[in-house]
Amino acid sequence: MPDPKIFSTANAGDEAYELVGIDKVKLYRFGDDTVSVDWLSRARQAAGGTFTRPGKVKLNEWALLQSSYGSKSVSVGTGVNPFLSVATSYAALFKNGEPWVQKIITGTPNLAVFTVPFTVVFRPSPTKSISKMETEWLYLDDAHDIKHYLTEMRVNPYLVRPVTV
Repeated sequence: MPDPKIFSTANAGDEAYELVGIDKVKLYRFGDDTVSVDWLSRARQAAGGTFTRPGKVKLNEWALLQSSYGSKSVSVGTGVNPFLSVATSYAALFKNGEPWVQKIITGTPNLAVFTVPFTVVFRPSPTKSISKMETEWLYLDDAHDIKHYLTEMRVNPYLVRPVTV
């Protein structure tokens, strides 16, 4: 099994992304700021905090499972996955997201902005084309939870608010 790809300008290709300095990338994740599990991987939740980083082969296996989360053919499963899905372009994620992704986006109140070192941003080998279209990358939630890198919490621009009469 191949190693997972670490974020780099070469691995991102022609996808939209914004660099911060020479070794960090701006990432986005939709969620509810008041719900802690929206910002923690299943592995961190199961461990009640930090956990040991798996080897590269296991990382790639988990990355493949996480990037296939919405697929009917693959299930993330047992709650030990150390990744959170993030995007380098929230607009591309919304525009190109599968229907289940768009449902999450339009029903979630917040858009979080993070500045994250390349060393904790992965993509599986091979990478599904839909993941590239969505600019989906995977944050490895081991040393720090993703909120450690939070730079801004915004109101979700795609939130669909119920109409009240």
